[in-house]
Amino acid sequence: MDNRGISVVVSNCTNNGIVIGGGHSVGGFVGAFLNHSDANLGFSNCSNEGEVSGYRSLGGFLGAIATSDDTNVTMSSSTNNGNITGMFHDNGGFVGLFNQNENMTIEIKKCVNNGNVNGSAHVGGFVGLLYPNIEPNRVTFVMENSANRGTILSASSMAWGFFFVVQGEGVEENIYILNCINKGSVIASGSTYGIANTVTKARNVVSMGDVTGWSGSYSFWNASTAVSYTHLRAHETRG
Repeated sequence: MDNRGISVVVSNCTNNGIVIGGGHSVGGFVGAFLNHSDANLGFSNCSNEGEVSGYRSLGGFLGAIATSDDTNVTMSSSTNNGNITGMFHDNGGFVGLFNQNENMTIEIKKCVNNGNVNGSAHVGGFVGLLYPNIEPNRVTFVMENSANRGTILSASSMAWGFFFVVQGEGVEENIYILNCINKGSVIASGSTYGIANTVTKARNVVSMGDVTGWSGSYSFWNASTAVSYTHLRAHETRG
């Protein structure tokens, strides 16, 4: 089967059903997108209303995308209202896991997560984990005009309001966050990030949810991250 040049676009669709998986890679619309190249995968004006549950790599729209090179993923004007309930790791409001994809571009624009997301580790309001694991590699990730309102809970490790990108030598990471807000609480027994762990450029980013982690918590991202320019605002009152 030739998996080169495939284009899959889901538009103006709603999932109202509960999705229960007995293993990994479970999504409200797509379970797994694997072994493609020069592909396009998109969601536009879609809504997931159903709860998604299983073991790991769970997402309101997509469970996992892996080993797909030179692929573009776009999500626009879409909402997840379903709770994401995982026993293990890599669970997100929109996508559970991006794994070993070379030269990938991801754009999430005008999207909202209202669902609560939980698991044992690597839990995010939009993406559980983005793991390039290939060198040399390039990852471009754009978050724009989007919001998380769900509670993000990791029982034994890390959690983040938006996403986490594993960093490595030989991987060019271009991470942009523009006009975004987190209103949900982020809770973990490990490190927690109100927005993400790393960012290249940010503008008009607001972090309002409580961020609680036993081994370090950051309202936005790790303090050592260099940001080109920011207009950031964390909420000043609790309660």
